[in-house]
This record gives sequence, C-alpha cells and structure tokens, in this order.
Amino acid sequence: MLKFIFLLLFSGVVNANSCVVLLYHHFANDTPKSTSISPELFEKHLQYLQQNSFKVLPLSTMLNRLKSATLPDKCVVLTADDAYISIAKNAYPLLKKYQMSMAVFVPTDAVEKQYKRYMSWQQMQKIQGENMEFYNHSLSHPHLLDLDSGQVLDEIKNAQKRLRKHLKVTAKILA
Repeated sequence: MLKFIFLLLFSGVVNANSCVVLLYHHFANDTPKSTSISPELFEKHLQYLQQNSFKVLPLSTMLNRLKSATLPDKCVVLTADDAYISIAKNAYPLLKKYQMSMAVFVPTDAVEKQYKRYMSWQQMQKIQGENMEFYNHSLSHPHLLDLDSGQVLDEIKNAQKRLRKHLKVTAKILA
C-alpha cells in the first residue's frame, strides 16, 4: 500500500524543474494520529526515496536551484512544522542514517516557554547543520489571517530575531 501511495503521489508530478515538498509534524506513536507518522513508517518513506533514486535536497538548496531552473529530476524536500521533540528524538537519527535533510519550521514562543513537547534551543543547536535546517513558523503560531498587518509583521519579525539570536538563522523563509 505504501508503495502505491508514493507512486501515485510522485507519478507525473516530479519532472524537470519541479520539486515535491513533503510535510510532517510528529514522528511518534503516542501523538495525535492526524499529524503523526510512526518512526517505522517514516523510515519506510526514507527507504523508498533512497531506493527509487529521489534527490532529497535541503530546502535552501531547492530554493536556490529553483531560481536558476536547475532542479534535478525526482526532486524532494522534507519539512516538518512546529519543532516537536519527536523530530530530534526520532526523525533526526533516521535522516542521518539515510543522509537526508529536513527543514523544520519553529514557532518560537513555544520554544521560549520551554513547552515539553517542543525542542529546546540547545537541542536545535545540537542537530542543526547538514541534515537539519530551521526556519520561521511565526512567534505564537496564530492563524495569520485573523491578525492585522502590523500584528502579522510582529509575529514574523520577532520570531526571525529569535531564530537569528539562538540559531544564527539569517534566511527569511516562513511557513
């Protein structure tokens, strides 16, 4: 079934100068099913990508190559929203094992408030690098359409300042 879903997803979609972006949240068996994938199933995703010669690019690389129209065939980017602890505990070791990268979007208030289900700045610093990039997911993770333009700018700019301070992130990428 997994193979069929991936074939359906990628057939006709991944061609020259295009890239599929896969979004994840939790990598655990004890988190909400609607936003979770088990570490075992995530590993099967990575195996499938590797065995079928997909080019898993860092998000930053994909964006640069998109500008110059030099994306490889079978291009894929892995992303995760919300900087949950299961990313560090369960996804990161698998990404290292398969030498693949992931972009993680961080709601910085949750990190600052040290909510237990989120990574800390120290955990992000430890895994940041070749396999793991971190980007802006706003300050408090509000529904941005409910805010006025000044509030939206505050959410984005203040989160970006925290990312720069704690992780030295300068790229202005928001999800």
